[in-house]
Amino acid sequence: MLGINVTQQACGVEAVLLYSSQNYEEVDVTSANWIMLLPIIIQVVKTLLILIPIFHLDVDGQQNLLFISLGGMSLLLAVLGMFLVNINNNMKSSWAVTTCIPLFVFYIASYAFNISLLQL
Repeated sequence: MLGINVTQQACGVEAVLLYSSQNYEEVDVTSANWIMLLPIIIQVVKTLLILIPIFHLDVDGQQNLLFISLGGMSLLLAVLGMFLVNINNNMKSSWAVTTCIPLFVFYIASYAFNISLLQL
């Protein structure tokens, strides 16, 4: 149980949420409408994806859902890091910028998929 709690704190979702406005500016999202809309989209997706493991926990098992969640978070964080390095190297290609926002949302969604349910 201690390992799950350490993993939950070390995954960095709270930092992504806390610094989301700076992350949006980094990928050239400067419209006030989008800056107001993106946290709402993130919270709606997060809420909807919390419902999936609630109904599938007995069927699929907690360990399988945990592996899916951690695997998705690892993959999405690695891809997001590559895109942000690409953007920071002054190679602001449009495909990298437009891909970062869904990656932010999917990273937080994969956290909500199971790890957020493991609160003590």
